[in-house]
Amino acid sequence: MTNILVIKQKNLFNMVSVLRLVFHFQLILFIQNTAFCQKNEIPVNRDSLPILTFDQPDFELGKIDSGVVATFDMSFKNTGNKELIIEVVSACKCIEIEWPRTPILPNEGDVITVSFDTRGQKLGPIRKIIDIVANTEPIVVEAEMRCELIQPIFKE
Repeated sequence: MTNILVIKQKNLFNMVSVLRLVFHFQLILFIQNTAFCQKNEIPVNRDSLPILTFDQPDFELGKIDSGVVATFDMSFKNTGNKELIIEVVSACKCIEIEWPRTPILPNEGDVITVSFDTRGQKLGPIRKIIDIVANTEPIVVEAEMRCELIQPIFKE
Protein backbone atom coordinates (compact mmCIF):
# COMPACT_ATOMS: atom_id res chain seq x y z
CA MET A 1 0.00 0.00 0.00
CA THR A 2 2.85 2.38 0.85
CA ASN A 3 4.54 1.70 -2.52
CA ILE A 4 1.33 2.55 -4.38
CA LEU A 5 1.01 5.79 -2.40
CA VAL A 6 4.62 6.75 -3.20
CA ILE A 7 4.09 6.02 -6.91
CA LYS A 8 0.89 8.09 -6.95
CA GLN A 9 2.69 10.99 -5.20
CA LYS A 10 5.54 10.87 -7.73
CA ASN A 11 3.09 10.79 -10.64
CA LEU A 12 1.17 13.73 -9.15
CA PHE A 13 4.44 15.67 -8.64
CA ASN A 14 5.49 14.96 -12.25
CA MET A 15 2.08 15.99 -13.55
CA VAL A 16 2.14 19.25 -11.58
CA SER A 17 5.66 19.97 -12.86
CA VAL A 18 4.60 19.40 -16.46
CA LEU A 19 1.51 21.58 -16.03
CA ARG A 20 3.67 24.34 -14.54
CA LEU A 21 6.04 24.26 -17.52
CA VAL A 22 3.12 24.22 -19.98
CA PHE A 23 1.59 27.23 -18.21
CA HIS A 24 4.86 29.24 -18.39
CA PHE A 25 5.31 28.31 -22.05
CA GLN A 26 1.73 29.30 -22.92
CA LEU A 27 2.05 32.55 -20.98
CA ILE A 28 5.20 33.51 -22.88
CA LEU A 29 3.62 32.56 -26.22
CA PHE A 30 0.50 34.57 -25.41
CA ILE A 31 2.53 37.62 -24.44
CA GLN A 32 4.75 37.35 -27.50
CA ASN A 33 1.75 36.92 -29.81
CA THR A 34 0.01 39.88 -28.22
CA ALA A 35 3.14 42.00 -28.62
CA PHE A 36 3.50 40.85 -32.24
CA CYS A 37 -0.07 41.86 -33.06
CA GLN A 38 0.34 45.20 -31.37
CA LYS A 39 3.65 45.81 -33.08
CA ASN A 40 2.07 45.27 -36.50
CA GLU A 41 -0.90 47.49 -35.75
CA ILE A 42 0.77 50.37 -33.91
CA PRO A 43 4.22 51.76 -34.72
CA VAL A 44 6.46 51.62 -31.68
CA ASN A 45 8.48 54.67 -30.68
CA ARG A 46 11.44 53.05 -28.91
CA ASP A 47 12.61 56.42 -27.57
CA SER A 48 9.62 56.55 -25.23
CA LEU A 49 9.99 53.02 -23.80
CA PRO A 50 11.84 51.66 -20.80
CA ILE A 51 14.91 49.57 -21.55
CA LEU A 52 16.04 46.85 -19.17
CA THR A 53 19.85 46.74 -19.30
CA PHE A 54 21.82 44.25 -17.21
CA ASP A 55 25.16 45.23 -15.68
CA GLN A 56 26.59 42.08 -17.25
CA PRO A 57 25.00 40.26 -20.19
CA ASP A 58 25.48 36.70 -18.91
CA PHE A 59 25.68 35.37 -15.39
CA GLU A 60 28.58 32.92 -15.11
CA LEU A 61 28.56 31.28 -11.68
CA GLY A 62 31.60 29.05 -12.22
CA LYS A 63 31.80 25.72 -10.41
CA ILE A 64 29.03 24.89 -7.94
CA ASP A 65 28.81 21.85 -5.65
CA SER A 66 25.89 19.57 -6.40
CA GLY A 67 23.15 19.60 -3.74
CA VAL A 68 23.34 23.28 -2.78
CA VAL A 69 21.16 26.29 -3.51
CA ALA A 70 23.17 28.98 -5.30
CA THR A 71 21.76 32.48 -4.88
CA PHE A 72 22.91 35.48 -6.90
CA ASP A 73 21.69 38.94 -7.88
CA MET A 74 21.17 40.12 -11.44
CA SER A 75 21.73 43.89 -11.30
CA PHE A 76 20.01 45.95 -13.96
CA LYS A 77 19.23 49.53 -14.86
CA ASN A 78 16.35 51.19 -16.69
CA THR A 79 18.23 52.95 -19.49
CA GLY A 80 15.01 54.04 -21.21
CA ASN A 81 12.88 57.16 -20.90
CA LYS A 82 9.82 55.69 -19.16
CA GLU A 83 9.12 53.79 -15.92
CA LEU A 84 10.08 50.11 -16.14
CA ILE A 85 7.41 47.76 -14.81
CA ILE A 86 8.35 44.10 -14.46
CA GLU A 87 5.19 42.00 -14.68
CA VAL A 88 6.61 38.53 -14.11
CA VAL A 89 9.93 36.70 -14.12
CA SER A 90 9.94 32.98 -14.87
CA ALA A 91 12.32 30.09 -15.32
CA CYS A 92 12.32 26.35 -14.73
CA LYS A 93 11.08 24.74 -11.50
CA CYS A 94 14.60 24.56 -10.02
CA ILE A 95 14.82 28.37 -9.89
CA GLU A 96 13.07 30.70 -7.45
CA ILE A 97 13.03 34.38 -8.33
CA GLU A 98 12.38 37.64 -6.47
CA TRP A 99 11.98 40.82 -8.51
CA PRO A 100 10.99 44.42 -7.77
CA ARG A 101 7.23 44.93 -7.80
CA THR A 102 7.44 48.72 -7.95
CA PRO A 103 8.21 50.76 -11.10
CA ILE A 104 11.88 51.50 -11.81
CA LEU A 105 12.38 55.11 -12.88
CA PRO A 106 14.59 56.04 -15.86
CA ASN A 107 18.32 55.85 -15.01
CA GLU A 108 17.53 53.96 -11.77
CA GLY A 109 18.47 50.37 -11.07
CA ASP A 110 17.52 47.38 -8.96
CA VAL A 111 18.20 43.65 -8.71
CA ILE A 112 16.47 40.39 -9.52
CA THR A 113 17.47 37.75 -6.96
CA VAL A 114 17.77 34.21 -8.31
CA SER A 115 18.06 31.02 -6.23
CA PHE A 116 19.13 27.96 -8.24
CA ASP A 117 18.47 24.62 -6.48
CA THR A 118 21.06 22.18 -7.80
CA ARG A 119 19.47 19.11 -6.19
CA GLY A 120 18.40 16.66 -8.87
CA GLN A 121 20.47 18.33 -11.60
CA LYS A 122 22.98 16.36 -13.66
CA LEU A 123 26.68 17.03 -13.11
CA GLY A 124 28.44 19.06 -15.77
CA PRO A 125 27.68 22.29 -17.63
CA ILE A 126 24.33 23.89 -16.81
CA ARG A 127 22.60 26.64 -18.79
CA LYS A 128 19.32 28.20 -17.64
CA ILE A 129 17.27 30.95 -19.26
CA ILE A 130 15.37 33.46 -17.13
CA ASP A 131 12.52 35.30 -18.87
CA ILE A 132 11.63 38.81 -17.71
CA VAL A 133 8.23 40.04 -18.91
CA ALA A 134 8.03 43.83 -18.74
CA ASN A 135 6.72 46.89 -20.54
CA THR A 136 9.75 46.84 -22.84
CA GLU A 137 10.20 46.18 -26.56
CA PRO A 138 10.53 43.26 -26.99
CA ILE A 139 8.13 42.40 -24.17
CA VAL A 140 10.25 39.41 -23.03
CA VAL A 141 13.89 40.01 -22.08
CA GLU A 142 16.06 36.93 -21.55
CA ALA A 143 18.93 36.52 -19.14
CA GLU A 144 21.23 33.52 -19.17
CA MET A 145 22.78 31.77 -16.17
CA ARG A 146 25.64 29.28 -16.64
CA CYS A 147 27.61 27.14 -14.25
CA GLU A 148 29.37 23.83 -13.96
CA LEU A 149 27.84 21.46 -11.45
CA ILE A 150 30.48 19.34 -9.72
CA GLN A 151 30.49 16.54 -7.17
CA PRO A 152 31.08 18.06 -3.72
CA ILE A 153 34.39 17.26 -2.02
CA PHE A 154 33.86 16.21 1.56
CA LYS A 155 36.60 17.18 3.99
CA GLU A 156 37.09 15.49 7.34
